[in-house]
Amino acid sequence: MRPAWRWYPTPIGQFVPALDRSVVAPVPVFLFVGTLWYLPNQDAVEWLVTEIWPLVRLQVPDAELRVIGRGYSGLLPAAASGITMMGEVADLRPHYSDAWAAVIPLRCGSGTRIKALEAWANHVPVVSTTKGVEGLGAVDRDTVLIADSAQEFADRVVELVKYRAFAEDVATRGHALWRRQYTTEAVSEQLRQLLETDLTAHAAGTHPAGTNVRRRRR
Repeated sequence: MRPAWRWYPTPIGQFVPALDRSVVAPVPVFLFVGTLWYLPNQDAVEWLVTEIWPLVRLQVPDAELRVIGRGYSGLLPAAASGITMMGEVADLRPHYSDAWAAVIPLRCGSGTRIKALEAWANHVPVVSTTKGVEGLGAVDRDTVLIADSAQEFADRVVELVKYRAFAEDVATRGHALWRRQYTTEAVSEQLRQLLETDLTAHAAGTHPAGTNVRRRRR
């Protein structure tokens, strides 16, 4: 018989230098950051530009959207009013410093949700679909605003413009979640505890793998 194994999700750790968020852009600036040759990101940007953003601009005419990321081929929708397709940039920090929020309208795809983690790390509030923060432990209207239709998504974006104190609270709680679970220090501590628990269980003969190994030796 094979030994039993314990399986653990692999935690993701990030180091992000402190960013000055004391002054944001004077007009509402929103960011989408992602590799644009990746089909789920292309779908997200197409949906954002064609269906969500016009609804935002109806309520906030001076809102700006910056779409940042390598791989823009011109196949995505042409930039409309208030939208700048920036392509790859040398430094994201000025854009996160300006941002009133990060928008993550992902409807498909998998992988690590770096977009949300990076925004939280930079103390930027997040508006996302359920898919965009999947698996991160985010809570709607606490660490993130979640919406899965174009109208709801636009309304959540506008809400962060109208209620700046609420937007700051969401950013603060998102940043706190990142610090608790996703910094390199937090992940190192999680791994240390997992290893310590498994080694202790193995030594005591209570770890499933350790129990089976002992039986095979008899």
